[in-house]
This record gives sequence, structure tokens and C-alpha cells, in this order.
Amino acid sequence: MLLLLALTFAAALRRPGVEALQRRKVPSGLAILSFFVLVLGTFVLFFWLAVPPAVDQLKEALAQQSGNSTVAHSTGIRHDIIVWVNDHLHNLPSPPQQP
Repeated sequence: MLLLLALTFAAALRRPGVEALQRRKVPSGLAILSFFVLVLGTFVLFFWLAVPPAVDQLKEALAQQSGNSTVAHSTGIRHDIIVWVNDHLHNLPSPPQQP
């Protein structure tokens, strides 16, 4: 499935972007690679910007739950979702520390 998705993605990139780069004397392999790097960089940038605020909001939601005695003992769907997201966000790898 991933191979088919990668081939479809490469074929879609082949047309306008890669041909435009080829007209500027860029080899097709390098042009395709640059588009893959661009898409991967976009995903990395999105998650780099989205995950820290999500963790902060989740900590705030959990703090609100522990402050409210009726919510702290609840087992509703909201509580289950917050706990599930909290567990999965804390299992994400942390960024490397800057020296």
C-alpha cells in the first residue's frame, strides 16, 4: 500500500513541478527528491508547531479536571479522550536538547 502511494505521489509530482525543474537543467531524480523533502519538511513543520500547544492545552484540561471534584471522578467520553491523548502525547519522542 505504501509503495503504491509513493508511486502515485511520484507520478503526480512528475508532471508540472519536475518538468519545470528539468527545463532549468535540474536532473529528474534531484527534482523528485526535492519535492519529497519539501513535503516531508511541511509535515515536520506542522507537527513541530502543533504538538507543543496541544500538550499545553492537555495539561490545562487535566488540571481543570483535577480541580473539579465532580469531573475528576467522571468516566465520561471527554475524560477518556483526554486521558488517551495525554498518554499518546507523552509517548512522542522529545526534541534534542540544544547545547
